[in-house]
Parts: sequence; C-alpha cells; structure tokens
Amino acid sequence: MRREGRGRWVVWAGSAILIVSALSAQAAETVKPRRVLIFPYSTPESSREERWLGEGMALILSLALAQHPAFVQVDRIRLARFGEPHLWGEPAILAAARGLKADVALYGKIQRDSGALVVQPRYVELQSGGGEGKTLEVLTVPEGELLDRLPVIPLAYLRAFRISLSDDEVARIRKVARPTPSLSAFEAFVRGELAALKETQEGNEAAADLLARAVELDPNFAVAQ
Repeated sequence: MRREGRGRWVVWAGSAILIVSALSAQAAETVKPRRVLIFPYSTPESSREERWLGEGMALILSLALAQHPAFVQVDRIRLARFGEPHLWGEPAILAAARGLKADVALYGKIQRDSGALVVQPRYVELQSGGGEGKTLEVLTVPEGELLDRLPVIPLAYLRAFRISLSDDEVARIRKVARPTPSLSAFEAFVRGELAALKETQEGNEAAADLLARAVELDPNFAVAQ
C-alpha cells in the first residue's frame, strides 16, 4: 500500500507499511489503488468522554487497510481545513471527500444501547460520480468485547468493495485490527493521537505522556511504541 502526506495522526502506521511492503509489492502491480479517506465515527448519543471511541474506530480502519495494496489513504491531517469531522453529517463528509479527491470515504456511527455498543459502518464511493452512502451490517458489541469484535469491520469493508482476500491476508488484518488486548491501553493510545493532532507543544507533550501510558499498560503494544 502507498500513502501520502506526513500527518501526525498516521505516523504510527509507517512501521506496519514497511513490514507488509515486501508482501504486497507484487500485488500492487496488478491492483489499481483507490484513494480512501477515513473519518472518525460519530458518537452522537455518547458522552464527550467517549468521543475517543469514534477516533479509535478510524485508527483501526487505517491500520487494517494499510495491509492491502488496494488503498492509498488520504492523510487525515488534510481534513483540518474542513473543520471537526467528528461533528459532521453525511453532506459534509461527501463535500470533504470530493474536495480531497477521494475515491471512497469510510465513516459511521457508534452509540450505546442497554450498555452494549452499536457500531454502524457506512461508506460512500465517488469514483463514478456517485455520492449515495451505503450501510454495512450493524455490529452490536457487548460490554468488554470491543477489541475482540472490531476486526470484523475492516474485513466487511473490504468484502463490500469486492476485494478478494487470501487466508493469510485475513489473518494479518485481524491481527493488526486488534493491536492490544487492553482497552485502557488502546484508549490512552487514541487519546495520544488526538493530542498530537493539535500540533502544539502542549499537544505533543500530552501525546508523549499518553503513548507512554499505553505502553506501560501493555508493554507488547507495538504500534504505541
């Protein structure tokens, strides 16, 4: 897979890309990559403290799609000039995707229902002049099972785009889409990436502290390292 830009939000994916580049080089020659723009999922009915969940879903998708040569991810930092994407509705998402010349935009919604998290993945394809959002199967996640269930979503997107996957590719995507078994470590990691997005000294210091906290909670959390 190829990527563009140098946004802080996606720096962590560089190591993953290097690891899989040798595996995907031959496939990349025969696959025409799509420019994909990944938005944080909205959390309209959750507290502000749970906003990180929507960002976490976007991070999982970014890491997972980095494993396949069918996508070139548009750098998240380029969304900054359009406003706060976690607050957008579908028209704003469509406008940003067109403005950044994306072929596909991934987005969705996370909300709570009787304690469980309900994840509604959506996407829009713009390659052929379209613009109608489509919804994948809704995923209901019981309390405490979020990290175990999230790998289903990137795989569902890939299948919706009719991309064939080998057993090895499925296994690799499942593995990177569950970067840690610790929800607390994952939350610290996501909050660290959010702090880095501010591109200020205060944000950078907070990001360093949060990423260190993520590694402290899970010393095997390779992405956070």
